[in-house]
Amino acid sequence: MKPRVFVSRPLPASVLAAANDMFDTEFRASTQPMSAAEMRSALALYDGVLMTLGDRFSAEIFSEFDAPRCKILANFGVGYNHIDAAAAKACGITVTNTPGAVTD
Repeated sequence: MKPRVFVSRPLPASVLAAANDMFDTEFRASTQPMSAAEMRSALALYDGVLMTLGDRFSAEIFSEFDAPRCKILANFGVGYNHIDAAAAKACGITVTNTPGAVTD
């Protein structure tokens, strides 16, 4: 069974196709930041979340979980200051980013 992954923003077709090959993937069509309810649902329903800068995973979002289904927040961006990494870690969630994405 493939890991279940939630993608919070539209991405290029080639990226979506590759993701579908590797994961059981759900893609969100909106370009707006996820709501608190959407973030909580993603933590509960998916093994991983590919999200972006606008999705603010604060300590409050994680506070409802001891051990959510989600095990990784993969930030599609350089930083991760919009994610409370300590709160994520306390829930057993790894936080990643793409630090070299804007360097030559």
